[in-house]
Amino acid sequence: MLVRVLVYVVNRVMIALDPCRSRVRDVLLLSMTCRIVVKAFVALLLVGSLVFFAALAYAAFYWVYVPEIAHRAPVYLQYPDDASAGTGSGTRLPPTGVVDVTGANAPFLVAGQEYDVLVEFVIPRSERNAQHGNFMVRLRLLDEKGVAVAGSSRPQTTHLHDSFLVRTMKTIWLAVPLTFGFTTESQKLAVSLLEGFVESAADRVTRAEVSVSSPHLQIYSVQLLFHAHFRGLRYFMYYLRIPTALVFITSFLFWEMLFALLGWRAVVGWWQAETIPPQHRKTANVPVCRTHAATTATIWGAPREQQPARLAEFSMTREFTTETAAVTSTAQPSVLETLSDEDTTAEMLQRGQLQAGSEDLEAGGSWKRRNNQESQDSGWFS
Repeated sequence: MLVRVLVYVVNRVMIALDPCRSRVRDVLLLSMTCRIVVKAFVALLLVGSLVFFAALAYAAFYWVYVPEIAHRAPVYLQYPDDASAGTGSGTRLPPTGVVDVTGANAPFLVAGQEYDVLVEFVIPRSERNAQHGNFMVRLRLLDEKGVAVAGSSRPQTTHLHDSFLVRTMKTIWLAVPLTFGFTTESQKLAVSLLEGFVESAADRVTRAEVSVSSPHLQIYSVQLLFHAHFRGLRYFMYYLRIPTALVFITSFLFWEMLFALLGWRAVVGWWQAETIPPQHRKTANVPVCRTHAATTATIWGAPREQQPARLAEFSMTREFTTETAAVTSTAQPSVLETLSDEDTTAEMLQRGQLQAGSEDLEAGGSWKRRNNQESQDSGWFS
């Protein structure tokens, strides 16, 4: 029973919508509408393709031209002593760590780009570090031969010692996070070692050597940081990404459309030169149109009683011209060469007819305006 009701309702809805479906089908089947729809679809497809390729070109240019703004690499300090080298009694030497800056897939540094080089320490808030005081941090950038390209040594100190009351208040405030392990009693120190370092394309940096003067400093972790300073176009491309992308994509679209238009015109010209026979291109000239204009001017410039006779002559001349053009288009090149002198003579005659026809056209126009004015005057007086 339910199925019958649904079928009945669907049939009624289809019957009610049948006029609309018929109208939509008739509209879609119209040749003009189909052509418009196809042209619109093709235009949208072409525009979408151009925009996609322009965006892809800008993305590729951005990926190649703009480097990463920051690189981080962990430094694993080694704590040697002179006894390990067999030259002393076991005195601890300053810890040193070496970092490979060539990267897994690409080098960290880009030639010609300015970088600030920093070393970040994470140390515990211990009494030993608080009493330690100052220490020195040394950095050397080495090439593949082990020669130092750049280097620097800067002092650093732990944070100022907190009083007993301040430490007690901090401990009470951080009691719960410290108990559950959400935080630790540590501090971060950032030491700036090089500012505005620019790598040369001839001397590429492959390794960085970081050393700390004191082996007694307690350290959790050390990281080497390269921070790029963008200038000029790279600055706009990184910090003003959307406006710069719009400008570049629009420029790419302009050049794409320009080269596509030039290529299309070249292809069309080559296709016409390859497909249209030379005799057709030779006989497809303008004198027929000029003869038509001159003859029309002669008809309108004649008196009214002579216009029917001239119109009949023009009809016969037009049929003769059409038949002559059809025969000439299928003629052999030898026949066309034989008729070249006659074509030149006919063209000279047509030029004379065109000049006479233009004068007759001016006379006919003035006669026609005068005739219209007389008709209007007679209508007013009647």
